[in-house]
Amino acid sequence: VFRSMDKGLSFGPAQNVSNTAAFSSKPKIAASGASVYVAWVESVSSPASGSDIYFVSSSDSGLGYSASKNLSNTNGISTAVTLGADGLNVWMAWSDRVTGNDEISFVHSADSGANFGLILNLSNNTSKSTDPSVIGKGNRVCLTWSDIPQGDTKSDIFLVSSTDAG
Repeated sequence: VFRSMDKGLSFGPAQNVSNTAAFSSKPKIAASGASVYVAWVESVSSPASGSDIYFVSSSDSGLGYSASKNLSNTNGISTAVTLGADGLNVWMAWSDRVTGNDEISFVHSADSGANFGLILNLSNNTSKSTDPSVIGKGNRVCLTWSDIPQGDTKSDIFLVSSTDAG
């Protein structure tokens, strides 16, 4: 992560926020006020082909970051993470292949990422659900994803929304 305090004219040195020996990829970043949030996909050694979603937060405009948290923590493949933030709310979603097909998992924090609620399966179907995107403002949050029904070659776009922060 690079930090700029002059609207992008210059940047400080890069910070390694994943800081592991594992393969970390597909980072996403969100900010609200002085809070900065980073999520990414990280390979896990057991099972060898698995991956999980990790998260760090900063409350001081990116000077320092929390220890990383494994938010998906499954025996499957978690990928395609997205995140959004507004005020104290942090919303995350990702594609999770635990049940044999890809599902959209969603989790919400109401305290700037210090704690997260239960993981919800928003797609909950036998289709291939991928490519989530989340955005929120105040207590309203919207999430989209693409869904390919079994035996079909075209995908549909689904949208869910919440007025209680998810």
